Order: sequence, then structure tokens, then C-alpha cells
Amino acid sequence: LTLHRLPPAYRVLYCGIALLLTAALLSHWWRLSLRHGTAPAAVVAWYRGDETAMLFRKTGIEVAEDAWMNLFHHTLALLVLGGLVVRTDAAPRTKALAGALFGGGALATAAGPPLVWWGVPGAAAGYVGALALLSGIGLLVLGLVVRDAALRRSDGHRGIAGTDVLAMGGRA
Repeated sequence: LTLHRLPPAYRVLYCGIALLLTAALLSHWWRLSLRHGTAPAAVVAWYRGDETAMLFRKTGIEVAEDAWMNLFHHTLALLVLGGLVVRTDAAPRTKALAGALFGGGALATAAGPPLVWWGVPGAAAGYVGALALLSGIGLLVLGLVVRDAALRRSDGHRGIAGTDVLAMGGRA
């Protein structure tokens, strides 16, 4: 059942969910900006310490907490956005590519903090790039959901009893 065939209340709900989840992904940039900055050099300074910026090296547990938070939040985002994108009329290849890239990005953002902390070359740039990838895919899914749920002409829904809450609103 694709989004454009759902009752209007569900289409509005799914657009709202996609909007909130995309806003949550984009808010990660705000968090980074407030905490240390979005440039790879700032990420390195945050995790490995920087005497000129008066930053101490993070402890292993602090790095693990960041990795866990990224993995948990981005996996939830993958599950919800994946559930929404499969209901769009996007090409199957686009859906699969978006899911695979988002899953890979979620793993990369979880691995990013420890790799930066351990001093792996290029890890900070990879971490920032993975966050940008997740934000871009979130915007793509939001666009697909809004296109199919709000902008596309409805073909009506299947008529499953009790599914059209707006139509039943005036009856009691």
C-alpha cells in the first residue's frame, strides 16, 4: 500500500513523522556546532584533545557513549525512514540504495568517534561525511514522502473498514 492510497489522516501523519525525523538528523549539525564545530579538525580536537583550545582528551567511556548514541539514534532513524520510503513510489533500486547507504552511514557514524580518538587518518572527515550522508538521505526521504503523500493525487484507499478516521469523524 503506497502513501498516496492511504486515507488523508495517515498521509498527514507520515509527512509529520518524516519531517520530525529529518529535523532530528539535521539537529545533529547544531549539536556539533555548539559542542566543537563541524570541521574535521574540530572533531579531532574534541576527541583527542587540544591544548590551545583547552580541551582534554576524551576518556574511553565518553567516546563509547558518543558511538552508542549515534548507533542507537541512527538505527531508529533507519527503521522509521526505511518504513516510510518503502511506501513511496520511488524505484526499487532507489529504495534499496537509500536503505543501504543509510545503514552504512549509521555504522560509520557509530565507528567515527572511536576511530578519531584512536588517531586513524581521515576518520574525522569520514565521520563528518557520514553525518552529511545521513542528513542528505533524510531530506531525500522527506521529499519522497511529501511528494507521494501530500502532492500526489490520491487514488483513494482500499476501503478497509475503520481506516479512514477523517471520514468517520462526523459519525458517532
